[in-house]
Amino acid sequence: DYSDAQLAHLLAHDSDAFCRWEAGQRLVMRRLLKLVAAVQNGEALELDAILIAALRKTLIDTNLDPAFRELVMSLPSETMLAEAMPVADPQSIHRARQFARASIAQHLKADLLQVYQDNLTPGKYSPDAASAGKRALKNCALNYLVEWPDASTYTLAHTQYQEAANMTDRMAAMTAM
Repeated sequence: DYSDAQLAHLLAHDSDAFCRWEAGQRLVMRRLLKLVAAVQNGEALELDAILIAALRKTLIDTNLDPAFRELVMSLPSETMLAEAMPVADPQSIHRARQFARASIAQHLKADLLQVYQDNLTPGKYSPDAASAGKRALKNCALNYLVEWPDASTYTLAHTQYQEAANMTDRMAAMTAM
């Protein structure tokens, strides 16, 4: 039974990729379930600095595989949250998860923009694992960036849609928009 601080440390520093991912999933699930309870109780929603800092460390760590970084940044689904609750509340789950996405985007916008730019895959489409991982991370960053309701992030998604040389990038841009 790890504390939140221990899980955040494992997420940011563990040398075993699975343990790192698992620590992140456990920490994010705890935070999301707390957010769901706050929504249900009409309380103020807040995502703490411990989680944001651990996600930032993973997001910007260029020594990690881009595909792994994308997996860590992907929040558990609404279905997974519902399965973790004694009685599922779809509206509260959705609001809590959307709040978490927006909060992560707000705190990590500059990092997400940098990750997006760093993982562009110009040129001819290549189905190799390295390119696929870069596309996945770039598209994950784009999905977070459009949580910011400003013209620059929508322009970024629209440009990606228009210029996409593959279906993965085009669908990711459309989904983000």
